[in-house]
Amino acid sequence: MFQTSPRTSFYWEKFTIIALAEWLSALILLFTYFGLGVAGDITPFLVATVLYCFCVATFGTLIGAAIPSQAAAIQAVQLGGFLLVFLLSGLIFPVENIPAGLRWLSNIVWARYYIEIVRDALLQGGGWPATWFAVLMIGAIGAVFYGIAWRSMRRMQLKD
Repeated sequence: MFQTSPRTSFYWEKFTIIALAEWLSALILLFTYFGLGVAGDITPFLVATVLYCFCVATFGTLIGAAIPSQAAAIQAVQLGGFLLVFLLSGLIFPVENIPAGLRWLSNIVWARYYIEIVRDALLQGGGWPATWFAVLMIGAIGAVFYGIAWRSMRRMQLKD
């Protein structure tokens, strides 16, 4: 049997649960204080939210597994989150305005697809026919992050 040491165990489950709790509190604030409502089918939004939280948590786990220094790993996650989520996802400005040499990077940014799903759920109401590809991409990116992190952490396991 293999046993995982406390330093190398996966914490993505806990981070996903915490992220979902934060999302729920923000959603309650949006619905009550700002009076925002759901425009269409809410199931793609719910599925995408769980996958997005999983994707963010596995991204942090991936970086933490790749970088041995905790301080450097935290800075890498912050820098990666800032560059990818804020600058290359279409959150601040449209993806079409990103220079052509960097625009391809936005295709692998999980937040780009989640922004499309949130806009659809709260503003447009297209549902699954409009957002199935974005939900699939978030899940695929999260699975890739999980697979790479698992592969690198598998070598760190100790024999019993």
